[in-house]
Amino acid sequence: MLCRFDALDVGNALRPTILSAGKEWTLRAQPSLLAPPNAPRTLRAEEQRSERARTLDLIDALTRSGALRLEDATLHVVLAATHSFDKGLVETVVQDSVNPIDAVERSSLIMASCVCQRPAAELVRPERLAASRALSPALFAAE
Repeated sequence: MLCRFDALDVGNALRPTILSAGKEWTLRAQPSLLAPPNAPRTLRAEEQRSERARTLDLIDALTRSGALRLEDATLHVVLAATHSFDKGLVETVVQDSVNPIDAVERSSLIMASCVCQRPAAELVRPERLAASRALSPALFAAE
């Protein structure tokens, strides 16, 4: 993805961002479907490792070590990038006559085309395609 950022991001304003979980986790659990939830509690580092292992063991048991497929399951992936402007918001708009929303839209399209492994033209609504092509010709030329 970094190669796509470097090749397609005008001004090199887009950089990958590393997200890290905080040191304190709060566990909110319910012993069974009909029981009331337990009071939330903070987990220390050792308890975090233990809960993570228990979770992975449960997934392993439910799928019989991958022999059974998880149907209708949802996997959530968080992808983060930092978009930096050389100047503040007002200066970018007033002094440079640059719409920061266009720049962020371009950045989002670069990331989405990488993640979805689809050309940007397939990810843009037809009524917005001409405007997107005008704002990001390199992105659409790369397809």
